[in-house]
Parts: sequence; structure tokens; C-alpha cells
Amino acid sequence: AAFRAVDDVTLGIAEGEIVGLVGESGSGKSTIGRAAIGLQPIAEGRLVVDGVDISSGSRKLIKSLRRRVGIVFQDPSSSLNPRLPIGESIGEP
Repeated sequence: AAFRAVDDVTLGIAEGEIVGLVGESGSGKSTIGRAAIGLQPIAEGRLVVDGVDISSGSRKLIKSLRRRVGIVFQDPSSSLNPRLPIGESIGEP
């Protein structure tokens, strides 16, 4: 059986809206982001981005979508390290 990083998710983001996706390590944040721009295959269900269903879209369609939609990935050097006390994490930079 295939491993499912994300299961049974419904997420709606309005045009022009900026959203931050947060969660525990391994919760599927990156998988959702990669799927939203066509870098991760959709195993089941639908994924509609900018009015286009990319769940079964062609490479050309997905490439066109990437010109209009973007992702800003987390900067690991600016995130808090859970292994350090909060004071050290804040003082580190």
C-alpha cells in the first residue's frame, strides 16, 4: 500500500489571500504545498488551483499555473529550534 502523507483535507484560499501553513514535522505541510503547484502527484480526490483542476492536468497546464501561483518555503535558519530553550533560539541570530 502507498504511504499517504496527507489524507482527507479540505482547504479553501481566496484569490489574493496569503496563507501560512503550520504544523508538526511530518504533518504534510510540504506535501500540500508541492501538490498545490503540481510538484507532487495527487493520489485521490481533486485539487483546484486558480480555477483549474490540476488533479488530472497536463504538464503544459501545470507549467502555466506555476507562473501565476507561488510558494515561499520556510527559512530553516530563521525558525525556532525545538531542541533549544526559547531564549537561546531567539538570541541565536
